[in-house]
Amino acid sequence: MGLRGRLLTLMGLALLPAFGLMLVSTRIERSAVRNEAERYALTLSQTEALNQLKTIEEARTALILLAGLRQLPSSPHHCDRYLRHFVDQEPRLANIGITNPNGRLLCSALPVHRRTVGAAETPLARLVSADWQFTLNDRAARSSRGRPSLIETYPVMGASGSVSHILFAVMPTA
Repeated sequence: MGLRGRLLTLMGLALLPAFGLMLVSTRIERSAVRNEAERYALTLSQTEALNQLKTIEEARTALILLAGLRQLPSSPHHCDRYLRHFVDQEPRLANIGITNPNGRLLCSALPVHRRTVGAAETPLARLVSADWQFTLNDRAARSSRGRPSLIETYPVMGASGSVSHILFAVMPTA
């Protein structure tokens, strides 16, 4: 091996720790960036979960207010306008409405193109719990705007003790 070969070997050995240091520092930096991205994603998902819980609570409050009314406007047009006011006051709601116990739509804040309202063509009455309490449908439906949504239902009992109508609120999930 000549002088040139020995010099190149010496330079290679001298640069080897520098290349090793570059590889280690790159790995550490990538790990730090990945950890920061994971922390950011966790924070973002926690914030979104809190916002979704707030939306569900606002929908529940709106349904309680509606259930407390003794008389809703009798004509569907006036009832739709009245419910539209609720949606305007709660911008997190995609829609709010009233059906009869069989799921036939009586009125709605926004136009609904089907006679029954619910997830995947399921009548709304099936989404109500057996104990006649608030129900949050965990099967995503599509709102009238085409976004994935959750449906919260609340049955209202009549004077006879049977369900007189079902209130529903549609909340976007995204």
